[in-house]
Amino acid sequence: MSSTHESKNFFLQGPAGKLEAVLWTPPSVAPEMAALVCHPHPLFGGTMHNKVVFQAAKALDSLGIAVLRFNFRGAGLSEGVHDRGSGELDDVRAALKFMGAEFAGTPLLVAGFIFSPEELKSLAKPLPNGSNLRDSSPKRRVRRFDSNSRI
Repeated sequence: MSSTHESKNFFLQGPAGKLEAVLWTPPSVAPEMAALVCHPHPLFGGTMHNKVVFQAAKALDSLGIAVLRFNFRGAGLSEGVHDRGSGELDDVRAALKFMGAEFAGTPLLVAGFIFSPEELKSLAKPLPNGSNLRDSSPKRRVRRFDSNSRI
C-alpha cells in the first residue's frame, strides 16, 4: 500500500441498506483505473478485512489504482442479511454504481473470489468499455470477462 494514499471509511447505499466501505485513492491525481475488491463468502467469516482481499487491495493501491473494499450485506457493519448470492450481486452492482459515479470515465476492475463465472459474467453486462472482471478464486483458474465474453 502506498504510504501516500487517501483513505475514506464510509457507508455506501446498498439495496438492503448501508454497506460498510473503505476507499483508497491516490492523492492529488486522477487514477487511470479504479478497482472493486470483493471478499469471500460472508457466512464463512469473509469480510473486507480478509487477508487476501487486503493484500490484493494493497497491490492495486501500489500501482496508483483507486481501490474500494466493502462488506456485503450482513457482514461487518453492513446492514441487511445474507441473500444466498442474489442480493450480494446487487451489492456489487451498488458498489460499481458508486465507483462509476466517483470515477466517471475511468476503467473499472472487479476482483474477488465469492462468485461463480456465470455470476461474474452477469456483472460484466453493465460495465463500461475498458472495464474488466477478475475472479481470483483459489478453486478455479483466473478468467477474464467483458461484455462480449462467452463462458
